[in-house]
Amino acid sequence: TRLRAINADPGCGRPLRAGIALSVGSVMFGNIGVPSRLTFSVIGQSVHAAARIESLTKTVGAEVLMTGDVARHAGSRSRPAGAFALSGFSEHQPLFILE
Repeated sequence: TRLRAINADPGCGRPLRAGIALSVGSVMFGNIGVPSRLTFSVIGQSVHAAARIESLTKTVGAEVLMTGDVARHAGSRSRPAGAFALSGFSEHQPLFILE
């Protein structure tokens, strides 16, 4: 909604767009690397899913896509977007659009 308000401004120029993916699950986080070159990172299946789902926001044409676990908490604010093949998952994953 904030991006919609910015884009409604006639002086905005090119519209701003963002794709957001919501997933829930266990993750591990911390510094990864060697002492001279540490990177703080988050890893896990839900992080992997969120990265793949975010890339689908353009294809689906949705600002926010989420997994079924998250959609259950969104209730009537979610609607099905379809089931998609996600790298790293053996079965198509049902995704939902947040309205």
